[in-house]
Amino acid sequence: MSSDFKSILLLSLLFTIFFVSGCEKRHQYEIYENHDITACGVKDPLRNIEWIKNHRAGHPRPHYMVVSLYEDFETKANFIVIDEGTPFVPDRSPSAIFVETVYTCDGIFIFSHGTEGPYPEGWDEFFEKVNLVGTIWSCKRVDKK
Repeated sequence: MSSDFKSILLLSLLFTIFFVSGCEKRHQYEIYENHDITACGVKDPLRNIEWIKNHRAGHPRPHYMVVSLYEDFETKANFIVIDEGTPFVPDRSPSAIFVETVYTCDGIFIFSHGTEGPYPEGWDEFFEKVNLVGTIWSCKRVDKK
């Protein structure tokens, strides 16, 4: 084989690899971290509340996740609410699954509600007596078209 032919073959191979890998759909993420918020009496809960830090670390690139701080109007007790969502999957009912879960400051599960099924007892009453203080962390996948 001539060196010109080998060069052309190598360039063709490299171009093909680059073209195929360049067409791969790469997900983009919008990430928000709030290190200025105090939750459960702790400054920067994203770094300083172990169970929140572990939950976030266990989901480094979710399709959708928002960790929010809520406060009871009367008692001033704090609650952490985590909204999570799966990506759209064709031919699945429902096509995207969303779950909203309420926790105490200690990470103790209170209740949750998902895309399907009835709301748990006390769900509406809980959200009538709390106020959204702010977002602690969020990660949302943004698909480029």
